[in-house]
Amino acid sequence: MTQQHLDLGDCKTILTTDGKRCQECGIMKPLSSYGRDVYRGDNLGRRCRRCLKIRGQLQQQYRHKLVQQFYEQQNGLCPICNEPLDLAKAPALDHPHSAEAMRNVHTLAAATTGLLHSTCNRALGMLNDDPVALRRAARYLEQTRRYGQLTLDL
Repeated sequence: MTQQHLDLGDCKTILTTDGKRCQECGIMKPLSSYGRDVYRGDNLGRRCRRCLKIRGQLQQQYRHKLVQQFYEQQNGLCPICNEPLDLAKAPALDHPHSAEAMRNVHTLAAATTGLLHSTCNRALGMLNDDPVALRRAARYLEQTRRYGQLTLDL
């Protein structure tokens, strides 16, 4: 069995002709147990498919618990439109999107700022989460729409 040590950033991976060691469970497994990752030197994922599946299930359970907590804190209402949230329609966990804002955040819970309708979350994102732009948009709407109609001076 030939061993090849690949230096892949801050971690070392042991790759042999027989298999590779999973960085999650630490078990040497056949190469067929890994998905592709074209950004890695060996073109294989760090974790075996089994560990990826377990990790995905845990993340899903964690997300579900987080959604429930925010839903209860917000009394089941979206803080943007003040309309009821429907948990069956997968509301969005809002979080800062800039790299600067996320730099010191290590968990989804720490980054999450609220539970929103996906459309309300997209509206914030389209204005780059910029409060000044949102205030300008609100002012524009208030100035140009009277009694539910657009006023045009031609």
